[in-house]
Amino acid sequence: MSARTAAITETEALGHFGAAASVSLTNGTFLVEDGGAYDHAHMRADQLSSLLLLMRVDGARGFLQIGNEVQLNLMWLASQLADEVQAMLPLAAKEQREVKA
Repeated sequence: MSARTAAITETEALGHFGAAASVSLTNGTFLVEDGGAYDHAHMRADQLSSLLLLMRVDGARGFLQIGNEVQLNLMWLASQLADEVQAMLPLAAKEQREVKA
């Protein structure tokens, strides 16, 4: 697939779903609704915070007792959530600037 075809496909997808932007991550590309980046980033940051809370302090004993594969899956999930928040921040900042303007 050429870069031109990929760009057209992305543009068509954005228009079809009424999305403002697309964000590419290692686990795929997702579309962001117009004005939804801040809320999405906030939701994922809350989810990441909750997950990490269970993996530290008192939850750390339980985390260390579960199997290695489950530990790796939880760490992968935390990493994906963090990557998604990081990818959303520029869009969220842009939204906030547009609201203030």
